[in-house]
Amino acid sequence: MDQNIDNNEAEIISELEQCREDERNSQNQVIQVIVTAGTILALIFGISSFQKKYVNILFHMSNLVLCTTICYITSLGISAVLRYHYIRNLEDELAKIGGEHHKRIIHWNSFSSSITTKNPLHMYNIYTKMNYACYSISTVCPILFCVVITSFQYFSINEKCIFDVGGIITLSLVMFLAVVVYFVSSVKAPTMYKKAIEISSREQEKRCKHSEMNTLSW
Repeated sequence: MDQNIDNNEAEIISELEQCREDERNSQNQVIQVIVTAGTILALIFGISSFQKKYVNILFHMSNLVLCTTICYITSLGISAVLRYHYIRNLEDELAKIGGEHHKRIIHWNSFSSSITTKNPLHMYNIYTKMNYACYSISTVCPILFCVVITSFQYFSINEKCIFDVGGIITLSLVMFLAVVVYFVSSVKAPTMYKKAIEISSREQEKRCKHSEMNTLSW
C-alpha cells in the first residue's frame, strides 16, 4: 500500500514538473511571438513607406502576420487555462495522498491564483484587480501597436479594392472572435476542463481496450 502511494506521489510530482516546464515555455512563446510579429510588421511598414506601388500587397502581408499572431496567442491562452486547472488538480491529489505534511503546504498554483487569476469573475480583492489590469495592458498594448501599423497601411492605400476592404474586415472579425474566445475560455474554464477530462478519459479507455484486444489477438 505504501509502495503504491509512493509511486503515485512520484508520478504526480513528475507530471507537475513537466507541466510547469510547459508553462514557462508557453510564456516565453507568447513574448517571442509578439516581439517577432512587431518586428516583421515594422519592417513591412517601413518598406511600404518607400514602395507605394506595393502598398496593397504589403498590407495583406501585414494582415496575415497579425491574424496569425492573434490566433496563435489565443490558442496558447486556451492551453494555459487548461494547464492551470490540470496543475491545480495534481496539487490537490498530491495533498490527498501525501498526508499531513503535504496538506500543510499550499502549492504554487493554488497560492498564486488568489492574486494572479485571469478569470474576470474572480476579482475578489484589490490586488487581483491590479494584477489583472497590468496583465491586460501588457498584453493589449503590443497587439494594439501591431493593429495600428496594419490599419495605417490600410488607410494609406489610395485606391482600395474589394480585397483590401475584405482584408480589414477579416482582421476585425479575427480580433473580435479572439476577444470573445479569451473571455469565454476564462469564464468557462472549469467547464472546459471538465469536458477535457471527460473526453480524454473516454479516449484513453478506448485506446487501452484496443491495445488489450491487439495483445490477446497475438
